[in-house]
Parts: sequence; structure tokens; C-alpha cells
Amino acid sequence: MGKNIIYIFDPFCSWCYAMSQEIEKAYDKYHDQMGFVFITGGMLIGEQVRSIGDKKEYLKGVKENIESMSNVRFGSAEVDLIEEGSYIANSHPPSVAIHAFHSLNPSESFHFIHDVQKMFYENGIDLKDADNYRDIVLKRGVDFDLFKEGIYGQKAQQAAAKDYQKSRELGVKGFPAVMYNQDGDVGLISAGFRDFNFLDKIIDLLINNPGEVFENLK
Repeated sequence: MGKNIIYIFDPFCSWCYAMSQEIEKAYDKYHDQMGFVFITGGMLIGEQVRSIGDKKEYLKGVKENIESMSNVRFGSAEVDLIEEGSYIANSHPPSVAIHAFHSLNPSESFHFIHDVQKMFYENGIDLKDADNYRDIVLKRGVDFDLFKEGIYGQKAQQAAAKDYQKSRELGVKGFPAVMYNQDGDVGLISAGFRDFNFLDKIIDLLINNPGEVFENLK
């Protein structure tokens, strides 16, 4: 099964928006030395789908913490969406979109994940509308018609559903989380936001001294 970094996240997780750019940096530096896989965790699916107004005060507060700990910023359009409160956050459509893209251009998937989150958090764009993904799909070199077919096909739908189950099986209690898989044995690298400097040190150690480091993660 090999060795890989597992990134468990949700498109509508504010902390994941910050974390995704850190994972993106790690992927760019280490993907030729270490496998990287993602799991869309299904934070807001089924009965958890709700209007963002339900968590308005929490979201306002957490943004201040996120901006102070990372260099991501929340755009005025997204701030206005939260203030208005009626937008329905459903993790399934963007999770399916990410899997549809992954099936067409897997080497760009970690960049695409961050693109998707920037759509919402920087520009307040609805992640439930497939047509809204056109620009970021084309930017990453994927035919938009094929991508859209993928969204409405069974493969991406099933991949997202399997990810939700994987997240539960791994015991993930919150997002984001980063794990390390070594031949089917999994250890936790981080639960919650950690910056690239932290990931850089851990991944470097896992590459150069995997046995000792992995035992400390289990």
C-alpha cells in the first residue's frame, strides 16, 4: 500500500480553507518523494446541511482566529453571505466536484481543492452550482464539459460517499486532519490547523527517518 500523507478536510470548513494552502505547499515540495491523498470528510451532509446563518456568530469569531494564524483572508462577498444568513451550506456538491476533477487531472487535485475553497471564502460563489466551477477547471487544464459530466455521473458521487465513510472509519472528529499511512498502518500528524513549517519538518523526518517518527505518531 506504500506510504502517503492523508489530508482529511471539508470544503465548507473554515479552518480547512487555511490548511489547504499549507498542504498545497507540502504537496508541491514532496509529492515526488511521498504519496499524497485526500479525503472529503462530509462535515455538512444529510441532516447536517444547514443555512450558514445558524452559525453566524461562531463563524465571525473563528475568522478572526484564522486570519491571525494564517495569511488567508475572507472576502467581503462571503462575509455578506454570512451576515445575510440564508445560504445553504451542503458539503456534498463541492466534494463531488473535487472528485470529478481528480478523475481527470489527479496531479492538480490539491491545487484544485484550494481553488474551490477560494471560490467561496474569497468570492462568495455558490459551490452547489456546477457552472460556477468553469474558470478554475479550465485554469487547471481540464475540459469543462468532461468535468461537468463527471459531476453528474456515478463515479464521483460514489467516491465522495466512500470518503465520508473513510473519514468515520479513521475516527476523525473534526477538520482539518492530517494522517500518515505506512503500508496500511495509520498515524495522526495533526488535528486542526498547522502551518507549512510544521508539516515540512514532519514530512522530512518521515522520509529520512520513517520508523522512529512513525512510532511517535501512532
